[in-house]
Amino acid sequence: MSFLADQSTVKYAIAPAIVAESFEPEGKTRQEALEDIEWPMALSVQTNDPALFFSALAMSCVHLPETHEFSPQKNPFFFRWLSSKCVEYLNKSLSNPSRACSDGTLVAVTFISFCESMSGNHRIAATIHQPGLRHMVNTRGGLDSIAKESAIGERVTKAISALDI
Repeated sequence: MSFLADQSTVKYAIAPAIVAESFEPEGKTRQEALEDIEWPMALSVQTNDPALFFSALAMSCVHLPETHEFSPQKNPFFFRWLSSKCVEYLNKSLSNPSRACSDGTLVAVTFISFCESMSGNHRIAATIHQPGLRHMVNTRGGLDSIAKESAIGERVTKAISALDI
C-alpha cells in the first residue's frame, strides 16, 4: 500500500494548493518553478517515498508569500509538521540499505536542508543535513557519478548543487 493512501487530504487538497500557489523564484517563469517541484512530487509517488513527498511540500511552503495560509510565517505549525514528517521518514529511509542513498533520499535531504536554512535554522542545516548529504553523495561516487546513474540523475545533482555542499 502506498504511503499516500492514508494521506488523501494532503495528496488531493493541500499538495496541489501549495505547489500551484508557490511564487515564481527570481529568474524563472511560473512553469519552470512548477517543474522544479513537480518532478520530486512525481518521483515520490512513483517510488513510494514519503520523505521526498513531505520535503517537496515543505520546500513549496518556504516559497509561498508570507501572507499565504500555508507559509511558514503565517502557519509555522503546518511547516514544522511537514518538516517533522520528512525527518521521520528520512530516518526510516536511512535505516534501509536500499533507500539510504537513493535519488529520493538525496533530494529529500537537500530540500529539508534548504528549508531549515530558509526558516532560520542555519545551524541544523549546516551541522546535520549538509554533512549527511555530503557523505551520501560521496558514498554514491560524487555528483558526476550520480548524474550518470539514472534518468533523473542530472536533476538530482542540480538540486544538490544549489546547496553548494
